[in-house]
Amino acid sequence: MNNIVSIISFLLVINTCLMSQVSVDYYPKVLQTELKKMNPGENKLIELSIKPELAHNIREGKFYSINSTTVLSKMKYLYIGRVATCRSGGCSINRTSESGSSSEYFDYLIFFDALGKILQVKVSNFQTSRGHEITTSGWLSQFKNYNGKSELRAGKNVDAIAGATITVDAITYDIADKTRLLSMILKTNRLQN
Repeated sequence: MNNIVSIISFLLVINTCLMSQVSVDYYPKVLQTELKKMNPGENKLIELSIKPELAHNIREGKFYSINSTTVLSKMKYLYIGRVATCRSGGCSINRTSESGSSSEYFDYLIFFDALGKILQVKVSNFQTSRGHEITTSGWLSQFKNYNGKSELRAGKNVDAIAGATITVDAITYDIADKTRLLSMILKTNRLQN
């Protein structure tokens, strides 16, 4: 019995280590579905170039502009990225360092309008042992219309989830950070034009 438990534990550790090495899927199925639903017609994603001084918080993520043949398209920008969170048993996430094998992760998308206001947030790849409640559309809908001008804080203006504090904090921090970053990118681009 102890051998079986040891083997299963070993396989889980190996699986988690291998999963942490998987690259972000920058064209996941959920993105394809949402583009068809919200922007029927042809959609072309063009990666935004970001000045190095603005890109310091992006390790595993990209911003895109969405060029659509749909005249009434509301979606204009997209962020696809990865958020590191803790493994069961705890860890310490340093938001300024590379995500490593000491953490689990999830990938997510933020759809923005032309002014950089959030239209929708979707989790596309959840590789975390806890906090799956953040993947529900009901919980994610609270970020709709956020524009980065105010602070986002779990338990204050973002619903906390018992047992998922670290995951909630991680996605809340990242959504606020990436929304403010898009605002700076758009402002810089307007000044250049």
